Amino acid sequence: MIIARLLRAPAILPKNPCRPVGRGAASKAPAKEQQHAPTTEAEYSQYRVSQLSSLNTPFYPRYTPTSSGALTPAEFHQRFTPKCTENNVWNKAEESVISGRIVGWRAASKKLVFIDVARDGGRVQVLLKKDEWAGSQEFGTIRGALGMGDIIEVTGFPGRTPAGELSLTVRTLTLLAPCLRRIPKEITDIDSRYRHRHLDLLANPRSLDILRTRSQVIHLLRQFFQSRGFVEVETPVLGPKAGGASARPFKTWSNSLEREMVLRIAPELYLKRLVIGGFDKVYEIGKQFRNEAIDMTHNPEFTTLEFYQTLTDLDSTMELTEVVLRELVTGIVGKPFLQIEKHSASRPEPELIELDFSKPFQRIHVAQELEARVGPLGLDTTDPVSHLKAICQKHGVTVHEPHTVPRLLDTLISHYLEPLCIQPTFLTHHPLCMSPLAKQAETAGNIPLADRFELFINGFEFVNAYAELNDPHEQRRRFEQQMKDRQIGDDEAQIPDEEFCDALELGMPPTCGWGLGVDRLVMLLTGASRIREVIAFPTLRD
Repeated sequence: MIIARLLRAPAILPKNPCRPVGRGAASKAPAKEQQHAPTTEAEYSQYRVSQLSSLNTPFYPRYTPTSSGALTPAEFHQRFTPKCTENNVWNKAEESVISGRIVGWRAASKKLVFIDVARDGGRVQVLLKKDEWAGSQEFGTIRGALGMGDIIEVTGFPGRTPAGELSLTVRTLTLLAPCLRRIPKEITDIDSRYRHRHLDLLANPRSLDILRTRSQVIHLLRQFFQSRGFVEVETPVLGPKAGGASARPFKTWSNSLEREMVLRIAPELYLKRLVIGGFDKVYEIGKQFRNEAIDMTHNPEFTTLEFYQTLTDLDSTMELTEVVLRELVTGIVGKPFLQIEKHSASRPEPELIELDFSKPFQRIHVAQELEARVGPLGLDTTDPVSHLKAICQKHGVTVHEPHTVPRLLDTLISHYLEPLCIQPTFLTHHPLCMSPLAKQAETAGNIPLADRFELFINGFEFVNAYAELNDPHEQRRRFEQQMKDRQIGDDEAQIPDEEFCDALELGMPPTCGWGLGVDRLVMLLTGASRIREVIAFPTLRD
């Protein structure tokens, strides 16, 4: 039979075809077509068109909603679960409409087909039954024309099958849009999943769930800050210069302005100018763009949330961080505890760890902890770069050029301290030279320290925050040091922004700033191992 041949026929894309149709001898395809099963996507598409032509109706009709509106599967279950309690009992007096995509097809006989319809993350069973069919088409015609993936709307009555499954018995059916290509049962090739994201979402329910969770995370974050009096704003994505972070920007050209433009690497300097202008609490959720490495936790285009609050200090900001993470985890998983898999090269199987967000996060003093492990950092010597390079060489820590003090310190922190941060952990008191936009906190020995913290969870950074430097003269001096780093090859060092320094001269109240990596947070909450799993359309290599 043609169905048997179709099930064996290979597809060019995707490689694992679903059952394209599920029916018996009711097919209306001409005998000539039955002699040649489609083996390419083009042939399969033509085959489906031939099947559907038997309906003599438009394949893509204009849609007119019913007066009651079509239910999603979840709405159907919610409405009729308490009403339909007995098996093999049907409420023919209650008409209902369901729309969605055919994702399952089980032909019990020529007169009865069980169809699974999916929409908006839910699924419901509908029964195509000849004895109850009241459509304008012949039952055999509609049965023979439908295929897997078709989008349909059905009208019928609810009840439960003898097996007890809540279902809808179909009286009429309308084809809203046919599926002219095979939908795979699964896509195992990682690259194919993200290049053909629409197929991935159709074939892998987990991918759909991750993106839904991402939406929920952003909603909860927005709700949290709005409820505390923060004002959401938008700042430029495209501008004349990049600032607010140490990163390499993407560059483009404005034909109208006849000058080079860059995509932002952070919204920080714009948001602080809004604080100077009178906003006490301000935040932005938006895209940043950094022309840097692509790996499991980095994508050139990513999402952050940054907020700035006046007249507060870093201890209060750490407490706020604990609250927002605790409420977010509870909102997503139902409790302030999160189980994750900890992978290690020394273990063949991942270790299951429970992260505890219910209590205050542990804290590590960066400068003290580093010196306890490697000895004096030598930041007060005449050549701190050589001193730090010698420390790295002595302890077998690999360093990459350019060799600047901030980069070498960051390498030591990554090697010694970040692996300690499995449970939520604040790294505090970084050497000041690592934070060109932060206020000085204190001095440990001869090392000036920044009024700054980072939040690490499971060895990865999630939050960076500090008391904002509001001295325009000191800010200019810090920018000058950044320019010296750029001159020796650090093209990620920050570029001076004189307009921002001029704004500081108007006076900026004491302010704390805070930035969260939204994509990494979604990774943590969903158990995703790669950042591209939590981005709808990630950047891919050719």
